[in-house]
Amino acid sequence: MPSCSDGSMTERGNSIPKPTIRTTPPVKPPVTSVDIERPKVPEVKKEEYRTSAPKVVETDLVKRFLGALIDALVAGTVAFIVGTITGSAFLQYLAWGLVILTRDSLPILEGQSIGKKIMKTKAVKEDGTSLSEDWITGATRNILLAIPLAGFVECFIILTRSGKREAGLRLGDNWSKTKVISVD
Repeated sequence: MPSCSDGSMTERGNSIPKPTIRTTPPVKPPVTSVDIERPKVPEVKKEEYRTSAPKVVETDLVKRFLGALIDALVAGTVAFIVGTITGSAFLQYLAWGLVILTRDSLPILEGQSIGKKIMKTKAVKEDGTSLSEDWITGATRNILLAIPLAGFVECFIILTRSGKREAGLRLGDNWSKTKVISVD
């Protein structure tokens, strides 16, 4: 038998190379989301979960009227105090107008006026966001109410829209794209 160069022998003299064994590292399986350990989140019971967003239920006209009446009394009280201290009718009217214009935008009241807080209502934009610190929208919404006797026009507008698509909205709501909702 003839010998091969590597020392192996074949019957016909042909050399058959020895099989080479390669040592490769084992292939790791891909990492899946099952393999990743997620932090445990405490389970919250349904009754414990409370959202800070108000329920989007439009309020009735009686609540709106009473809230506006309370706000007018607050504005009148502030105006009376300013008028008594300064003796100026102009500053008295200016104080009253500023209270009316900014009543829904005060951050300390979380976007509600004092009357709305008491009546559990809130003026919000059409998308449900608060008017807190949104001075332009708040002033646009209340500009007519800062004009003497224009509040009566707004009451008339609200009452004549009963049963229509714009029911419960006054001109200030239309201009500023807001609505008044009930909150708990």
